[in-house]
Amino acid sequence: RPAQDVPVWLVNGRAVARCWQGDPLPQLTAHRRRGAGHSLCFEQAERLNGAGGNVAAGKYNDGSEAARPVLAARIGEGMRLAWESQEKTSITAEDVGWAVEPVALPVRETLVEESLLARLADRSLKDTERIRAARDLVFLRRSREGREIGIACLSLGDARILHLPGELFVEYQIAAQAMRPDQFTAMAAYGDYGTGYIGTAVSYGEGGYENGPVSRVGPGSEAVLMEAMKRLLQPAP
Repeated sequence: RPAQDVPVWLVNGRAVARCWQGDPLPQLTAHRRRGAGHSLCFEQAERLNGAGGNVAAGKYNDGSEAARPVLAARIGEGMRLAWESQEKTSITAEDVGWAVEPVALPVRETLVEESLLARLADRSLKDTERIRAARDLVFLRRSREGREIGIACLSLGDARILHLPGELFVEYQIAAQAMRPDQFTAMAAYGDYGTGYIGTAVSYGEGGYENGPVSRVGPGSEAVLMEAMKRLLQPAP
C-alpha cells in the first residue's frame, strides 16, 4: 500500500464541550468544515484528547449559538497552522516502540462498599444516583482485587505519545513535556475511564466539581502517575 499522510489531531474535547449544548463534536465538525479547517480533508485521520480535565473554553466563547462558528474557525485555523508547520522525519520499524507501566491508583476514602450497596438497593433514589453507586462499587472492587491500569508510551523516532487514564488534569501533560524538553512529547488521556477525573495532589484540597464524586481516585494518584511517566520517558540505556 502506498505511503500516505495520516494526521493525528491532539485536541481538548472537553474544552469544546463546555461551550456547546447537546453533543458538541458533530456540531463542531459541521462548523469546522464550513470554516477555516474545511480544506483539511483526509482519507484517514485520528483524533486524540490531551489532558484537559480541568480546562474549559469559556475564555474563547460565551456558549451562545452565534459564537460556535467562531470557536470552530479558531480550532480549524489552529489545525491548519499545525499541519503546515509540521516537520517530518523518516523512521523505520526499529524506531517504533511500545512500553507499558502498570500502576495501582489509590481509591478515594469516600468510596465505602457498605454505603454504595445501600445506595444501589435504595429504589427511592434517582436512577442516575444508583448507576453512579454501581460504577463506584465496580471500581472499588476492581482496585481491591489488585487490578492495575496500564500507562503506555508509543515511541516514533524521537517522538513520544503517552497514553494515560481518566479525565486527567492538564498539569500532567505539562509535566510530561517538561520531563523531556529535548524531544516531542504528547499525551492522549481519557483511557481507562474507571478512575473518572484525576486531579493533582493539591487540587483535591481546593474543591470544585472535578475533585468531587466524579473522581474515584485520591490525591496520591499524582505521585504514582508522575513516577510512571518518568520511567516511560527516560532515555534508553
